[in-house]
Amino acid sequence: MSPSPLRDLAAVPTWVASASSLMTLHFLILGMLTAGLALAIVEIWRRLRKRLPMPPTVGPAKSLEMLRARQVARSLRAEFANGVQERIHDLMERLSEAHSALNGGEPGALSLAAKKIVEGRYLTGHAWRRYLAASVSAAEVGAQIREAFQKDAEPLVNEIARRLAAQPAATIVRQDEGHVLLCAACGESAVTFRSQAGSICAQSISNVYGTTWWGGETGQRLAQLLSEGNARAVLDYLASPDRQHCPAYCPECDRVYCREHYAVDEEWSDSWYTAGYATCPLGHEREFE
Repeated sequence: MSPSPLRDLAAVPTWVASASSLMTLHFLILGMLTAGLALAIVEIWRRLRKRLPMPPTVGPAKSLEMLRARQVARSLRAEFANGVQERIHDLMERLSEAHSALNGGEPGALSLAAKKIVEGRYLTGHAWRRYLAASVSAAEVGAQIREAFQKDAEPLVNEIARRLAAQPAATIVRQDEGHVLLCAACGESAVTFRSQAGSICAQSISNVYGTTWWGGETGQRLAQLLSEGNARAVLDYLASPDRQHCPAYCPECDRVYCREHYAVDEEWSDSWYTAGYATCPLGHEREFE
């Protein structure tokens, strides 16, 4: 018996479906191979990139990157050249971390950014400049690095200043250990005043003298102002040079900072300590001892 035309026609959809399934499977396999190849290329590029020099940055350390690209330490003696290159790297790292903190919008961004800027100020401070002063050419390179850091830090410092301006004015809070002035950058304890043996003492930001003391009439008046909780009155009262100021107060920006947010440096004459310097996040430097 000859095949029925109707039966042949009925078999067509099954054949078409089978072909369609094969094509779908083909495209699926092709897609998987393409995706695998793309991932392999990305991985190869990632590994190669680690071995290739990074392109010049256009981020927060542009001026420092230009100095590094010029290899400013090339003409220096090895003892200075290595230190200079490392110092440029450290400064760029601090600026990058401050930049990331301010752009991240996370809690504590102001505190972290101010800390990183302060660390950069210390890295270009008195101690490092004294070290480079042993060589005229090294001192000149150091001055260029300091200038580049200040230029790169300027927009970050402006943003830090804007955020500091939004913080509450100097505040005193009562805690078990005494009266505490809060840091403008982090809100933590900047300095704690304690009553001891008829005097008032407070920890200092100094690396040499750890405590500041006020006795006699000054101590009595200071104790009264502290008990009133008037931070402004306390700071104004200590502003006189014969009262040694407040250890953690920056008069120029009218803010109190903790030890973490002050760059503290010392000046020595041989083995004699001659002066202490403090620089706040905004770059205000003062001699405080």
